[in-house]
Amino acid sequence: MISLVRDTANTVVVTLNEKATLNSPVFLFQFTNNETEESTTVIGSDVSSFKERYNKFTITESATEDRVNGTVKVRPDGIWNYTVYEQESLTNLDVTLATGIVETGRCYVTGTEEQLDTYTPAPATKPAYEKT
Repeated sequence: MISLVRDTANTVVVTLNEKATLNSPVFLFQFTNNETEESTTVIGSDVSSFKERYNKFTITESATEDRVNGTVKVRPDGIWNYTVYEQESLTNLDVTLATGIVETGRCYVTGTEEQLDTYTPAPATKPAYEKT
């Protein structure tokens, strides 16, 4: 599971090259919300020192997106599914044009900027049983 904190540059470490078929793949991340099924994509730049062992990305969660350069809006918070695709393009954000899937998993997004409504039950005013 990876974790993204809102309005933060997040370090994401995964192992992708072991399933990659391209020589120099570009990795396209797709995030899909479990409840709303809203989906977004972002291209991550691999900054790891040992790419044959692990892949390290900086993905910034922000209201101002630059999805080709690793900045994406992933809201609301909660559990999201992620799928990582390999591709040759440095600018493609369409998963249907990517070469193939190299990893899937879950992502936990935290750091809500607005207060969420919560359910508060009304106090019980009637007894369940009255003696007459």
